[in-house]
Amino acid sequence: MATIDLFYNEFINYDKAIWTVFFGVDIGPFKFSIPNLTAAIEPGILEETERYLLIVIFLSGFNRFPKYRIPVAIYGSAILFGLSHLSNFGWHGESFTATIAQVIGVMGSAFIWAELYLYTGKLWLPMIYHFLMDYISDLQSGWNSAGWSWNGEITDYIYTVLIVGVPLLFSIWMLFGKRRQVMEDNADLILNLKTN
Repeated sequence: MATIDLFYNEFINYDKAIWTVFFGVDIGPFKFSIPNLTAAIEPGILEETERYLLIVIFLSGFNRFPKYRIPVAIYGSAILFGLSHLSNFGWHGESFTATIAQVIGVMGSAFIWAELYLYTGKLWLPMIYHFLMDYISDLQSGWNSAGWSWNGEITDYIYTVLIVGVPLLFSIWMLFGKRRQVMEDNADLILNLKTN
C-alpha cells in the first residue's frame, strides 16, 4: 500500500488518470541535482524522527487505554504531521488553498507511514518512503519546491479524496485481526513493556 500511495501521489500531476500515473510516466524532464537529493533526505530523516517521537508520546500517554493507544498514535501523529505543513504557505509561491490541500493530502501518507512503522517496528521504512516521495517530487518540480496546486476543479476534489480516503480505509482495515495484534506487540516493544 505504501508503494501504491507513493506512485499515485508523485505522478498524479501528469493528468490525474490512474492508468497514466502507474504506466505513462515520462522521467525525461526530471531535474537531477545534489540539492534535490539533500532537500529530500532532511524531511525523510527529521520529519519521520519527529513523527516517531509523537507516536511514542501517544503510545505512552494512552498506554492505560490499550484499546485506543494504537489508533490515537496513528491518527494523532498523522494529523499533527499534516498540520506541520501549514508552514509551507507561500513557500515557492504555494497558495493558501494549495497549502490546505497539502495539509489534508499528506495525512493520507502519514496514516500509512505510521502503520508501516508500528507494523514492522522499523523506522527506516517510513523514512525511505518519505525520502522517495519528497525526492521524486523535487525531481519533477525543481529543488525544494512545494509542488502543490489547487484549482478547485472536480479532479482536485477526487484526487484529495483518493489520497486521503483510500489510505484512511486501509488504516482502518489494519486496526483489526492479526494486523492489530502485531502493532500492539510492536508498541509494547517500543515502550519496552515486553522483550523479544
